[in-house]
Amino acid sequence: MNITSLTSASTSSTANSLINSQTSAQATTALSPIAAALQKADQRIQSEVDATSSRLSSLGTLKSAVSNIQISAQALHNLPASVSDANVKTAANDFLLVFNNTIQTAKTTAATLNSNSNSNSNSTNSLAASANRAATDLRRAVNPNSSTMDALKKIGFSLQTDGTLSLDTSKFDAAQKADPAGVLSTLSKLGQQVDTTATQELATGGNM
Repeated sequence: MNITSLTSASTSSTANSLINSQTSAQATTALSPIAAALQKADQRIQSEVDATSSRLSSLGTLKSAVSNIQISAQALHNLPASVSDANVKTAANDFLLVFNNTIQTAKTTAATLNSNSNSNSNSTNSLAASANRAATDLRRAVNPNSSTMDALKKIGFSLQTDGTLSLDTSKFDAAQKADPAGVLSTLSKLGQQVDTTATQELATGGNM
């Protein structure tokens, strides 16, 4: 091969490299908008998956809390007549703690769902509203009418502005000494009312 041939081969190789490089650059440029669109779609899908997971987690926590208050309410409703005063007081305090936790969990769930509703979606707003309704329904179960609330106040219970309950233990102790059967009857009725509401919340078509 002479110098002319080598020069031609070198020139041809260089030209081919330049052409291939230009073709590759053009292809990359052409694919960039597609790649960007796919990446944006992937990010949107992942965001929706994360939001859905958060909603399901929050609702699962609330459903568990409502289930716990249902169990506690049933225990309160089914206290035997022969139960000791100490066990009655323990049951009342246990119910109080579980009830308050359920109310707070419902409010936290609603707040979480609202904060995750970046698109203000109807489904997320509906779930947040359901969580709020659950808290409202449970509060109404404790205070369905003035006579029920009066009976609860008589043994030391009071309904707070945030929907939770408080118990004056001194008043409760005094009520037990004066009328243990009356205390047991009031607690049994309270447990029955909350059990009924919790069952409705957890049923198909309920807020949970």
